[in-house]
Amino acid sequence: MRISASAAAVLVLGGSMVLTTPTASANESCDQPLGVAGQYNEFIETDATRTPDSEGAVAVGGDAEFTGGFSIGSHLPSTDALPGNAALVVGGTLATGSKHYTVLEKGSAVYGKLSGRAVEVKPQSPARTAAQGGSPVDFAGEFGKLRSLSAALAKEAARGTTALKADGGDTTLTLTGTDAKINTFSVTAGQLQGAKHITFDVPQGSSSVVNVSGTAYDMNAAGTYAIDGPSELQGHLLWNFPEATKVTKKSDMSWPGSVLAPGAAVDLGTGGPLEGTVIAKSLTAVGSAETHHFPFSGCLPRSAPPAEDNEQAPPPSSAPPAPEDSAAAPQPSPMGSESPAPAEDDLASTGGGAALPIAGTAAAVLAAGTAFLIVSRRRRATAQR
Repeated sequence: MRISASAAAVLVLGGSMVLTTPTASANESCDQPLGVAGQYNEFIETDATRTPDSEGAVAVGGDAEFTGGFSIGSHLPSTDALPGNAALVVGGTLATGSKHYTVLEKGSAVYGKLSGRAVEVKPQSPARTAAQGGSPVDFAGEFGKLRSLSAALAKEAARGTTALKADGGDTTLTLTGTDAKINTFSVTAGQLQGAKHITFDVPQGSSSVVNVSGTAYDMNAAGTYAIDGPSELQGHLLWNFPEATKVTKKSDMSWPGSVLAPGAAVDLGTGGPLEGTVIAKSLTAVGSAETHHFPFSGCLPRSAPPAEDNEQAPPPSSAPPAPEDSAAAPQPSPMGSESPAPAEDDLASTGGGAALPIAGTAAAVLAAGTAFLIVSRRRRATAQR
């Protein structure tokens, strides 16, 4: 039974009523909110041209051109959860050339066809292979979900403010949010690429979603030189480009956060890392442009939660006053024998028959507490006469 996370737990402690409101929300998705794509550093629908390395896993639905040398998976803690245990997936032709090496640091590799030198798998293990085979990733299905997610996020109302301030020849875009869980911002590509310095003023540990409207974004336009905010910003920041067909990172610029641009050709330039996951239609990143392993570990708003998540518990009914000739007052349970308040996680999860309807429990306990207070007061008044 799913119980609304917005319902309040009601306790009576020594005649006092305490209302506690859980902080978990049914309108948040925190468990792999990017789906299969969130397990990869690079998740590309069609083709990719790459050097020199990606610290995480790489999945390319079309052809992959690694002829300049490429290293994959050096910072992966494990490949067990990856489809097919494959840290490298290429649906089409994997072109490695003959001069440089394509090195797989963790897991296995699968590709549709190989053109060039064989992939070097290290450390060597009979269980780890690089071979031709069918893709363990359904790219068409996953990108259908990702486009829907991108469009839904773009419809979210902003939960923060943006301010672009000029200071001499410098311009700073400040994104301010106060929500401890999720802050969402809406900017145009023109506003974003007009800032030399972008800073996030949000609570430590909160997630930030920046919805960027427009068909193209180029970080070179203003010569952006810094993007900063709380520590661990990389793993809690998502840039969403629902309309973009072209997204360009400035070379030698470090770009924190994950990029969701399912319809865009993304160019990471010739230097500087992207610190997160890049999800794109196609990808180019050469020279010393790397992707660093900072998977998105924050939460995203869910625009269309299941209907049962929106159900609200009925308010507790008022307890009737105790009769004048009541012989015995209701006795509250000893504090030590009271049932503990349900944990926050239990309020938003689907459980078995042991879960109690919060509204009914609240009404019963509130009624007992109210009657106990009324009778106690009358006894004290009688004793004083």
